[in-house]
Amino acid sequence: MAWFSQLFSTMWKHRSSLILIGRIAAEAWKTAKEVTREYIRFLVRKKLKRQIAIISLEIGILALAHAGVRAYPGLASRMGASLALWGVTLYNLFDLFWFTIPELRQVYRTLRGRIGYTLKYFLQVSVTNELLEWNILFLGICFFLAFSSRTYLAASFDYLAPWLEGLDLLLGNL
Repeated sequence: MAWFSQLFSTMWKHRSSLILIGRIAAEAWKTAKEVTREYIRFLVRKKLKRQIAIISLEIGILALAHAGVRAYPGLASRMGASLALWGVTLYNLFDLFWFTIPELRQVYRTLRGRIGYTLKYFLQVSVTNELLEWNILFLGICFFLAFSSRTYLAASFDYLAPWLEGLDLLLGNL
């Protein structure tokens, strides 16, 4: 019995090392197909979660601007709402042209090359199949709902009308 308790205490002392060895062994048993699928899922989840957070922030900014215009329908609040709309639009255009399009081009080039051939035929991994997983599909639906509500809020503002009205007031007072 003393031998068992000594063995147990030694194992308990080195439990973190044993857990690490167990994790390494479990990862070593995974096939290349499983590792590739997990990596694709991780990247898609990470990108979707980041975009949902950004869209939520944009919805918050536009909702604040919308509430401001409804509470105080003056020129200053409409100019502030227009400024928020310009900021959101310029950020989205910047993100589209500097990050999204180059990333999509890189994925296209990669999938047309040797790595893409390996993913499709040797490992039998399809990006489309991985995107149709339920949790990723759920994140995509959330992304669509956030995007449509942001578009609805932004439709109640004008880009240029408050600025032109302010310019008319400024020139009329001179």
